[in-house]
Amino acid sequence: MAVNRIKFFQKAIVEAEDLSDLAQVQQLVLGYLSSQDEELDRLQSNKRPGRPPTTGETIIKQFKSAVETEFESGMWMPDLLNNANVNLLRNWNGEWASLATLKYVRVTRSGDSIESAFPPKGAN
Repeated sequence: MAVNRIKFFQKAIVEAEDLSDLAQVQQLVLGYLSSQDEELDRLQSNKRPGRPPTTGETIIKQFKSAVETEFESGMWMPDLLNNANVNLLRNWNGEWASLATLKYVRVTRSGDSIESAFPPKGAN
């Protein structure tokens, strides 16, 4: 899961014009939260009315719920306000072992950014 999250933010910083404040980073987190919405809509539209949720729907709903909860207390992610770290992330090769070279923070919905570490351990 951590690798997929980092890959999402790696792609997001390429598409983002400027990340100069925490509000912009929070918008990227909201983008991560909604990253599965199209797939969820597709699964729900392909299901006959009255049928229980598919396994895929359940997994996506659980993912969204977990990310929402984590965002409230502090979403673990690469530090996107540190320019040197952003450059490292841009050049990250996708391998787990390379993740230790990045700096991490926990970003909350209320607007806090708390230094964190790799690998994530609870609310460090």
